[in-house]
This record gives sequence, C-alpha cells and structure tokens, in this order.
Amino acid sequence: MAANDPSFDVPTPRGVLQGVAVFTHDGANWQPAGRAATEVATPTGVLRGVAAFTGGTPWSPATRAQTEVPTPSGVLDGVAVYTWSGTAWVPPSGNIEVATPSGVLEGVAQFSWDGTTWQPAAQASSEVPTPYGVLTGVAPFGWTGSAWAAVSSGPPGMTLDLNFMNPGTLDPRIAFTRASTATYTDASGVIQTAATNAPRWDYANGTLLGLLIEEARTNLLLNSASLSTQSVTTTATAYTLSFYGTGTVTKSGTATGALVGTGAGQRVTQTFTPTAGTLTLTVTGSVVNAQIETGGFATSWVSTAGATATRARDSCLISPANMSPWFASPGGSWFAEFISQLTFGANNRLIGVAAGGGGQTPLYINNTGASLSQFDGVGVLPTANSSAFNTVMKGASGFTPTTGKTCLNGGAVASGTLTGGYAALGVNGVNIFSDAGGATMTTGYIRRIAYWPRVLSDAEMQSVTT
Repeated sequence: MAANDPSFDVPTPRGVLQGVAVFTHDGANWQPAGRAATEVATPTGVLRGVAAFTGGTPWSPATRAQTEVPTPSGVLDGVAVYTWSGTAWVPPSGNIEVATPSGVLEGVAQFSWDGTTWQPAAQASSEVPTPYGVLTGVAPFGWTGSAWAAVSSGPPGMTLDLNFMNPGTLDPRIAFTRASTATYTDASGVIQTAATNAPRWDYANGTLLGLLIEEARTNLLLNSASLSTQSVTTTATAYTLSFYGTGTVTKSGTATGALVGTGAGQRVTQTFTPTAGTLTLTVTGSVVNAQIETGGFATSWVSTAGATATRARDSCLISPANMSPWFASPGGSWFAEFISQLTFGANNRLIGVAAGGGGQTPLYINNTGASLSQFDGVGVLPTANSSAFNTVMKGASGFTPTTGKTCLNGGAVASGTLTGGYAALGVNGVNIFSDAGGATMTTGYIRRIAYWPRVLSDAEMQSVTT
C-alpha cells in the first residue's frame, strides 16, 4: 500500500493494521498486487516479498504449491489472507485466528491496488475512482503476463476476461491492426482520426459504445468534408448515404428521394437500392462529412478529397502464442458482450478461429433469424431467441466432447450434440468479430469477452448473459 493511501489503517479483531500489502506471482517473480515495483513503501517502512497465501490444508501461496516462499529478506511461511465479510475481517476459513507452521496469525488483512491507491480487498463500502469511472466496492487487479488489469466478477474458474470498455487500453494479448487511418467519435462528439493500426473507442451522445471493429468500406463521394452537387456510378445493390449538418441531399437518376439533415453534429443515414447507371446528388445547405458506401448500413466516415478513399478492415486477434495457459482444448465456455451494426447476416463471427480449423466459431450471429449460434466444424447449435442490431447483446456458449450449449440475453439455453470441438483455436488463435479472411465480419462494438475452461451450468449461462 502506498504511504499516502488514506485507507492504510484497517481495524481488525486484534487492532489496527498498517502497511500490509499483498504480493502475487507474475510468472517469474513475486510482485506487489497491481504494481510492477519490487518494493512498496508503507508508513512502517518498505515491504519486500510479502506473499499472499490462501486457505486449505495447509496454507499455501496463492499461485504456488509449496508452503515456503523465498524472498530477499528470507523465507515466508504461512502468511494468511484476510478479507472483509461486511462486518469484520476474517480469513477465508472463517476463523479470526489461523494456525500456520510458524505459529498463529491474527488479523492479517489483504489489500488490492484499484488503479490509484491500495484498498482493502472486498471492502463493502466506499466508492473508488478509476481511470474509467467510479467502482462501487473495490475491483481486484491481476497480472496478464505483461500488464496489470482489472479482474471482473463472474462464475468461478474464469481464465480469460477481456474488458474492451477501457478507452486507450487493450490487453497485451490482443494484436490489433488496420492498414489505414480511420475516424471515430470521441466523448465530446467530435470526429477524430486514428492512425494506422490504432484501435478506436467510439461514443454516441457522450456514451462509450465499445471498441469499434469495422469491415472495409469505400466512400464514393469526392471532397466529402464539405459536399457539393456531384454524380456517382452505381450498380443494382444496396448503398447507404450519410452526412452531418442541416442541409439536404436530393437523389436523381438511378434513385430518387431526399435525405434531410437534422442539425449540426447529428448524422442522418439512408439505405437504398438504385438501378445501374449514374446517380446525381443535388446538395443544398450545409452538408458535411458526407458518405456513400456499398452496404446496408453506415460505417464511420472516410475522408476524401479529389478521389474516392477506402478504410481498411479492423483485425482484432489473439495469436496462438497467447492462447496459453488460459485456453483448454477442446474447449470450454465463451462469453461476449457486443453491439452489432449489421441489419442482415452472413454467419457473422463474434469469436472465430483465426485460420483453418474448419471455420470453428464458438459464438456467431446466425444468418437464419439472427440467432446466436456456435459451430464446432461439424454441427450448429442456435438459440431460439434472436439478437437485435444496434443494441447491447450478451451471449455465451459451452462445449464438452459430446454436447454443446448456447444462450443469448438470459433466454432459454439451447443444447444439443456437438462432436467437433474447438481444438483449432488453441493451435491457430482467435479472431474477434471476424473469420480468418474477414469475409464474415461483424461490424460493430466489442465490449467484453470471457472464457472458462469448463462448461457453465444453464443457470450460470443465463446469469452472465442477463
């Protein structure tokens, strides 16, 4: 705990504790929980090598099997972790005194790093400010392998929890690429440009939607920042027109009708299917950041000057090297919280194998009825209920060597025979919102992904997706 932490005094059954910090193992060294430093200043001095031990018979380090832990200042033996029950500090075993090989421990409290200060673990009161909002209660942080990240709640046994609602921060196991610049809307409603390969966190009316992932799109308009009357060559397929401002765009030629702006900072969109030929767009008033793109919905604005321009597709990948040690072949349970912008489907992936593997996809939007489905390379298992577009959705799936289960938004759990498995994910890695080539992408926002190396019960699936 930091010396300036206002919470460093903790009452216990045996008095007030000062300067008790928890260390965890990062895979190579014992580190203060939530910090990369090897020493932690406290009001009573500098702590070195204080290991967190957990209960059972006997007490052992939280991430090691042996009962003794060498530190720079000697060997630690039997340090017990206490947590807050709501009325008192108690060890996990429920006793206020814990016998260890070196004697009886009394009132040892566990502290966790909340991103700013050291806090008592599981403290029932107090709100803790963090870089991404105020936490009611205190969220523990854990080591991902190269960075400290918040550990979210959920059914026990979770080995992967990727939170995409922290703007500016991606888990180090994620490889994000895009072969062009791209735009997004910031929290103030201003359109910003992200550099090549830079992820985008997009907002609507000041509300964070999540990490934006889009298919490739081309803006067919020229000088689109401030649009004037012009013509576009069209084919007989779906197009979407969009712009900001208070003006009007009137179509003639291969399509008719008008799109009227609603105000500065407000985007209006219109999807239509023209005939083949020349489409003329007549502009009156203020029409800015305009776009015509092939597709049934609008994507982020692509700036153009004297020629059309293309935004490359986003790629969000967990490489094979980063599938270990959390993924257990042939599979367990997956969870995704997402917003899809698609108004039609092509079996669009939420979580899919990065390459090969017969297209194994633990979670995807089925092109039949927009149900949530899983496909293990052999069989398909869809939910009875359907996902809604431009709405926060939560889905989960589970797999054993013979049986699969799928659940969407707390609805009925679909179950059936699946025999293929998801071993290819461990070999080839995972694409988020995409298959290997991007042909069946989900354009929209990913908000959270989690994994358990076991099959969640029906009740657990319904709970996490509600």
